[in-house]
Amino acid sequence: MQKSWRTDSDKLTFICALPAAHNTSAISSGIIRAGIDDQPELLIGDVNLFISPDDDDKDNTEDDTEANYDKKTSISITSYIGEIELMIARPSHRGLGLGKIIVLMFLQYVLTQSSLSNIHKIRCKIGEDNVASLRLFEGLGFSRMSEEPSRYFREWEVELDVGSTADQRMGQVERLKDMLKGLGVEQIVMGKYER
Repeated sequence: MQKSWRTDSDKLTFICALPAAHNTSAISSGIIRAGIDDQPELLIGDVNLFISPDDDDKDNTEDDTEANYDKKTSISITSYIGEIELMIARPSHRGLGLGKIIVLMFLQYVLTQSSLSNIHKIRCKIGEDNVASLRLFEGLGFSRMSEEPSRYFREWEVELDVGSTADQRMGQVERLKDMLKGLGVEQIVMGKYER
């Protein structure tokens, strides 16, 4: 399993950690050192994106050309959905706004990667009683897909249309940046994990 989440093309995982107090160089250099900057007491949680074809997309029809199909699965590859999951592990890290910052940064990353440009919608499933998560995602612009939680799993499903054109996606990126600035995040430094 651990090897799988690092190499699967239908999954994206970010491990979230607080910066090590003694290591300001990780922020300036962009290098995250294994065993130093990822010590258990620094870990906050993770955010995942599971990528699947959008079976509801009107553009993914039987009239699509053969070039729009994955030859192995015969599934249209015109449009994809990303299902996001957020986990803040320690209760002491919940309710501090970290989840909001993590999701905003993650969405900004997803929307700026050309390899992920076929993702046109981001969805999230939230337990019926998880009011804080529902409020978080709705506050980020996600909309409920139904008036009631799902009948069997008792989950709300929320969705964010991130757009299908470069201009629409860049508009979303600017909106996310503005939200991050409002939370005191001025810049994002992408780090390289060094073993």
